[in-house]
Amino acid sequence: MLTTIFQMGSNKLIKKIQFLLAQNWTVYVLIMGLLHGITNETLAQTNQDWPLWRSLVQGEYSVGFKIINASVADDNVQSRIVRIAMWYPAPSNNEVDRMEFKDYLEIQPDTIPDPAFEAWMNQRDRESLSRQFFDTEAESRQAALMRAPIPIQVHAPNEDGAFPLIVHSLGRNGNQFQHTILWEYLASHGYVVVSIGQYGKNQRDPTMAFSYKDLSYQLRDMQRSIAWLDQLSFVDTRKIGLLGHSSGAVVSLWLASRDIRVQAVVGLDGSMNRAENQKVLHKGMVEENRAIPILNICRWPHEEYFDDWTDLFQGEMTRVGYERAIHFDFQNWPAYQAFAGGQEPSSLTFRSLDEAETVFVSTTKITKLFLDAHIKSDAVAKKEIRNPESIRALSKGQASLNVYPVLKH
Repeated sequence: MLTTIFQMGSNKLIKKIQFLLAQNWTVYVLIMGLLHGITNETLAQTNQDWPLWRSLVQGEYSVGFKIINASVADDNVQSRIVRIAMWYPAPSNNEVDRMEFKDYLEIQPDTIPDPAFEAWMNQRDRESLSRQFFDTEAESRQAALMRAPIPIQVHAPNEDGAFPLIVHSLGRNGNQFQHTILWEYLASHGYVVVSIGQYGKNQRDPTMAFSYKDLSYQLRDMQRSIAWLDQLSFVDTRKIGLLGHSSGAVVSLWLASRDIRVQAVVGLDGSMNRAENQKVLHKGMVEENRAIPILNICRWPHEEYFDDWTDLFQGEMTRVGYERAIHFDFQNWPAYQAFAGGQEPSSLTFRSLDEAETVFVSTTKITKLFLDAHIKSDAVAKKEIRNPESIRALSKGQASLNVYPVLKH
């Protein structure tokens, strides 16, 4: 019976079952553990269409996608192009063409105010994405990755309604498509997700150092993007969540401290965990908004990490720690390796490929759970994200959970 429910993919029915179970928390934990096992068992059938998703299940929406070149001017610049890649909920009954991963590098924006800029940005992303495999079969594995089917509908109409906005802050000098699976997944579950292209000061000086000055370019582009997206009726900018990988997590914390509309922040092995980065982190903080729930997903315990930075905030802090992981397990990279059979020798000294895939998949699920709890006010998600047994089940025993209540601060 339960297996049939998951094969049906009925999110509304599953949510109703979760709500009923949540009335008895002990029964809920036991049953959700069973459901989690059944989900993994049936995914070979339900997720053949999107193999890069591994054991992730699509939500009730199809995934629309578009690239927007927003020309902006403000007190800091007379004119600057902000390149916004957007994943958003689309109607599930659309007729769609089959898209492949390589199409991300070919999709044209609605407008191209500067063809040379567009070509330059595409080339940077292309070069970055070409360096995903490192063994003797790297070329064939890369070709297989480029042919992988992806669940996007380019320029699809948006689903009716207004959806919370999730803004992803890329790691320093990162390509604009490094977390596509997470973004596709969130969009299918009712979020508008945007990734902002990075190019530092300008095309002549695009490389960013880990400094307040260079990361501020990224901060301002994220602010400009939110201001531009505010005009879209299906984007609810009153409910904003921020994600950030590596140095991008630091920029997300800066932005959260400036914008009271931000209701949750997720750091993916963020640079704020390192002692040597505290001066830069502190320099970018302001006092406007500090009561923010923060999820810190990272390598933990880690000899170079500490969590004193959490005292900068007054909201609830949740840390999900993976002892066996590398920095790039918190983005698409493990899914690429699992899909195409990559074996990167140096990373295998820290964890197995199966462990890396589990880090990636469970990080994606836990991120959604946290956003559902704090942005959608989902009561079941709020209980599950605070329960160590739930996190252990989602991570197959690889992750630990620490929740620091507001009173800690």
